[in-house]
Amino acid sequence: VVHDIVTTNARSQGQRPVFFAVTIPQENMARYYPHLQMEGLAYRLVPEASEDGNPVVHPDRLLANMLGVYDFQGLMTGYDDDRQARFQEAAGWQADDLSFAPLRAETAPVLPYLELVDLMGVPRTDVFRDTNTRHLLGNYPTALVRTGYDFLVQAHEVARSDTFSYDRLTDKALAAFQLAARFDPTMQPVNDILPVLLVEKRRSAEALAFLAGLQGKVPAAQEEQCTFETIFAMTRVGQSDLASRWLEEQIGLDPGRKFFYDILFRLYQHLGRLESCREVMNRWAARSGQADPTMVQAIQEMEDAALAREQERIERAVEEGR
Repeated sequence: VVHDIVTTNARSQGQRPVFFAVTIPQENMARYYPHLQMEGLAYRLVPEASEDGNPVVHPDRLLANMLGVYDFQGLMTGYDDDRQARFQEAAGWQADDLSFAPLRAETAPVLPYLELVDLMGVPRTDVFRDTNTRHLLGNYPTALVRTGYDFLVQAHEVARSDTFSYDRLTDKALAAFQLAARFDPTMQPVNDILPVLLVEKRRSAEALAFLAGLQGKVPAAQEEQCTFETIFAMTRVGQSDLASRWLEEQIGLDPGRKFFYDILFRLYQHLGRLESCREVMNRWAARSGQADPTMVQAIQEMEDAALAREQERIERAVEEGR
């Protein structure tokens, strides 16, 4: 019956757009998979087939729906009218039915996505949601993560040749992941990407605040991997001092948690700061009652390397003196 509706519509002169909800089981729309394009919480049926036979994402259209069309008054505390009006003004939309408004290619790159995310507010806590509702709402962050990944892939392709486009694409990726985090900050793909992307965009303070918010809300292994990646991303952009100060703050808040000593030690080791490493090792030993063998070995290796460099310097000086 569905296939007859689709094919009859395709042959008609007054052809209407066809959509499938993302909640439909895959087997019920498998025959259309190569022709499905995700644009929000629905797939649009399109004439072109994808290269791999799977649905594709239209990232700009998806963000346009999320930030310029959808009404979240039952979910978020932000004012939808303000957000929608701001988007429509920037996009040049005049249509009454915004779900079919054109998204012009020349406008899409400069839409104020990051500003619009701030207008979303935060999840409401005064509305009851049953288990099925919470499950269905998980499609919002899932769709946004797919969109963010798509923007990051595009950004990677132009990174060496077009820094302006790279910045625009990573801005849109950041908006997608930030909005996904509004719906579910504990989602692992969000944890894996968002704080590191914030660091790359020189918004490290926000990345550190995000890390602090994960504590006790996700498995420790997930939180620690996210923290490790973010801290060392900060070293790559010259923000090691900010990273070390934040780690010191975390140790002050939870002096019995060894993880923060370990990562602070590794940060100083990466920077070649022997005395700082020694100080961290001694603090943990005083706290736990014994020195950490891994730290002891690492310090010995750093001392040996320092001696070797000094010996090489002396030998080179002697050789040059001759």
